[in-house]
Amino acid sequence: MVVILLKVHVQNQLHETIRTIEEPGEPFLHFCRAASGMQVRYVDFIWPYSDAMLNFFQLAAWIEDFPRALDSDGLSDEERASASRVLAAAKEAHSLDGYLLIEG
Repeated sequence: MVVILLKVHVQNQLHETIRTIEEPGEPFLHFCRAASGMQVRYVDFIWPYSDAMLNFFQLAAWIEDFPRALDSDGLSDEERASASRVLAAAKEAHSLDGYLLIEG
């Protein structure tokens, strides 16, 4: 089995990394696939072995949409916990008027 590790970087407006979390990729990627079906915006371009960057406006959409997906049935505890950690990083980046960089 191949283990995917995602690095999630909270960045400020100057793209300086404030902090990085290393997230097991499979649970968050499974969450993204499920959330895409729930009309959560901007999760459909998060893929393994690729990078994605979300800006202030995209982060605002995640902050609005993620709770609905997190409250839905059908997610494993691991997927829900992973998405919650990434959402916390997204909120931090948004509060900095910054970016969230996800390295796959």
